[in-house]
Amino acid sequence: MLNYRSSLCALAAVLAAALAGCDGKGERSAEESERSERPVLVAPARYAAQSQAREFVATIRPRVESDQGFRIAGKVVKRFVEVGQRVKAGDPIAALDEQDLRLQKEQSDAEFTAARVAQTQAVADERRAAELRAKGWTAQAALDRARAGGEEARGRF
Repeated sequence: MLNYRSSLCALAAVLAAALAGCDGKGERSAEESERSERPVLVAPARYAAQSQAREFVATIRPRVESDQGFRIAGKVVKRFVEVGQRVKAGDPIAALDEQDLRLQKEQSDAEFTAARVAQTQAVADERRAAELRAKGWTAQAALDRARAGGEEARGRF
């Protein structure tokens, strides 16, 4: 009977412990309370546009283009005709800034002078190399370099 009583007491203690944990009135552990809390994201409702704004990349060109232009580059300083006006062959349409043309001429003159000086120097070097080669004081390669430099300077001039 002792064994039966001890088994009965042990069973009663286990049931009492189980029922004590299920009463719902006890404190929850910190881990259980963190799991049960769920954050909620709240945002106000707003009306949005039906279609979103879009951007496109494009090139704007005139409907009618003419293949006419100036023979030299420069800035237009005066226009002699209006859009839609009829012109004849040889009629002036616009005038260019003379300053740009003047600067281009000065640059060309400077390049011409530099080419002339380079040619004079190359001819003198070529003559000097030929004299030194004739006397046997220089190699044939030096004379060949002088002749090539002379030909280049003559071509540039």
